[in-house]
Amino acid sequence: MKKPLPKKKGRPVNPNLLPTVSVSIRLTEELLEKLDKISSDEGRSRTKQIEIIVKQFVERNKS
Repeated sequence: MKKPLPKKKGRPVNPNLLPTVSVSIRLTEELLEKLDKISSDEGRSRTKQIEIIVKQFVERNKS
């Protein structure tokens, strides 16, 4: 017979979520305005736009 798995404590974890890291960036007023313009043109939030830019950067600079 199988032993029952012990119950996990704490919040349930959504298995569909990817592990993420929180970062803080400093942008000049000019860069922030450009980011806002791109975000509004694309219909995305500022956070989502930054995420896309970082993904593109990482893909381009893979070794």
